[in-house]
Order: sequence, then structure tokens, then C-alpha cells
Amino acid sequence: MATEYEIRVRDASGAQIASINRFTILEYTLVENDVGSLFLTRNEGLPYEFFKTDVRLEVWRSIDGGPARLEGDTVWFVRKPELQIRDNRMLYITAYDAKHLLKRRVVAYKAGTSQAQKSGAASNLMKAIVRENLGSTATDTARRLSFFQVAADNGAGYSTSKAFSYRQVMTVLQELARDSAANGSYLSFDVVRTGDAAGTLEFRTYLHMRGNDHRHGLSPAPVLLSPDTGTLANITLADDAVEEVTFAYALGQGEGAARDVQTASNTARIGVSPYNRIEAAVEATNVALGDTASLLAEAKARLREGRLRRSFAGELRETPDLRYGVHFGFGDAITAQVGRYAFNCRIDKVRVYINAEQGEAVNVNLRNDELL
Repeated sequence: MATEYEIRVRDASGAQIASINRFTILEYTLVENDVGSLFLTRNEGLPYEFFKTDVRLEVWRSIDGGPARLEGDTVWFVRKPELQIRDNRMLYITAYDAKHLLKRRVVAYKAGTSQAQKSGAASNLMKAIVRENLGSTATDTARRLSFFQVAADNGAGYSTSKAFSYRQVMTVLQELARDSAANGSYLSFDVVRTGDAAGTLEFRTYLHMRGNDHRHGLSPAPVLLSPDTGTLANITLADDAVEEVTFAYALGQGEGAARDVQTASNTARIGVSPYNRIEAAVEATNVALGDTASLLAEAKARLREGRLRRSFAGELRETPDLRYGVHFGFGDAITAQVGRYAFNCRIDKVRVYINAEQGEAVNVNLRNDELL
């Protein structure tokens, strides 16, 4: 099971300027709906000055001599090069995936404007926010990114309302994804490299799952993990109701009897015992007075935050018949079987660690979500 890596180094316009095939350590983590990180060490071959801010790195991975594929469909922006000179010269590179761009903008529009308050399908709202703060419709043209585009609207996700003036773009997108999931439509987002010569980056959203469907009984190519087959180890099953909330109040603007309040409840969980109505309140004074839909979304989000944590966790073990990059990948949906319990899980985090002397280790995070 031989795996080879090439790190392609590109300038800000996407033109390749170097290739790295040898390194001491390469470690990278792909994460859904958050920024992934990359760490690279090597004996200095390329000069320290070469790794300027936002030089792009691409990780290309080849399995058993097969075609190289771009890991995570993304690029990594160099943010911290470090040179250490001791007995030898070592170069350390820290970089972050393309979703880092979403942390570099706030929604720079005043409250009440169409750019800072929206209603509609969550994915459409996400794309509009990105277009208006990083893309082609940013009113301040200095905020528009080169070699960047946004995928077309597709109406995916829960229909919602939200206000978000001067808040970080990444945070608002994460909240929209969370709110959509709370209402039965799991939604994720990413910034991926397209196949054009310039290496254009594109913001995309994904409904239900980021990758491919390998759930047992639902896919023609199912992946079923089990301790009996040696593909699943270090298993934990738990029903955690310690921090449960079953009734949520969202407190908007206004005072006294005129205060705007919306509620959300989980009647099924309230009914499991005479004592399981567990209340919580969330301050939501950022929501405009009378904006019932946005205030209700805040109540539902608090309810989901306090939901029963019916969790499954396990360590996926690779075998010759179950390999990362061949049979499953980042963002895929698979099924884990433990005795009479079956869990549909998303692969929402992958950490790959390559040591020049010890080889490759792949750690896969499995997350069970009842709304999958």
C-alpha cells in the first residue's frame, strides 16, 4: 500500500513555481465548515524568502502508482514560514486551507441594509454573503478577490431569516449551516480549487453531505464499519442529557411587556419523563424588532445546541479492502455497525500525518448525526 505525495507551490495567480517531493513531516487536517491546517517541515532546500504570505500550496496524493489527486479539492495559504538554524537548517511552514478567506472579511454593511439582513434558502444566503463581501458584488471593489467566484444558487437548505451586520463572514456561514441542520437539512460549505489554468477558487455549498454516499442500504457502493471486520476500534456509545435543553426562549429587542420573544420546543424529549421540560433563554437583541422569523431561528438554534447528545465515536482502521482515497474520502457518509446498533456517520474531519521515516498515518473522525 504505497502512497506518494507532491506539494505543488504556486504564486498568488495560481502559476506553479516549485514542487516539493521530499519532506521530514507533512501533516494536514481537513474539516467541514471550518478552516483546516497544514504543517510542513523539511531540510531547507527552497529559500526561506520563497514562502511569502499567501503563497499557495497544493497537496497531490497518489495511491499505488495511480493518478495523483488534489487532497480536499483545496489549496493552502502560507501564513507562517519559520527558519531554524541549529546543527542544520530546518524550514517549518504553517498554512491554512482556502476557507481561511472567509475569516478575512466581516459583513461590512450597516444594519437594515439588504446585505446585512436576508431571508431565503440557507445556501442562497451563504452565497449572497460571500459574493457581497469577497466576490463580484462587493460594493467596495477593493474587497473583491482575484481568481475567486461563487457557485450558482440552488435553493438548498432550510429557508430562514437572519441579521448579521459587521459580523465575521465565517461565523455567519457556520450559524446558517447550524440552523439549517437544526431544521432537518444538513448543509456544509467549502472553498475549492477549480480545474482551470489559473487555479480559480470557488465557494460552494453541499446539501446532506460534502462527499459521496456510502451508507449501508442506501448506496450501490456501501462502506460498513464494524469491530468484527477490524475496520472499527476504540468505540464509545453514549446518551448524554447532562446539558439538555428541551424548551428555548429567544429574547429580542424591546422592554417589559413589549419585549420580542419567540420559543421553540422538543415535545418528544419533554415527554420522556414528568421532569424533562428543561428551559433556557438566549439573548438575541441583534435581531430587528418585529423580525419574527429571525428570532424564531435563534430559539431553534439554542434548542439544537442543547439537544440530547446521542453520540457514537470510533476510530476507522484502514485495511487492504478499505483505504482512504480509494473506498472512502473526506465528507463521505458511511455506516458503522456495533452489535445491534447501526449509525450513519459523516467523515467530517480527516487528519493525515506523514513522517519520512515512519510513513503515513490517517486518522478519520466519524460523526453521527440523526438528521443525516
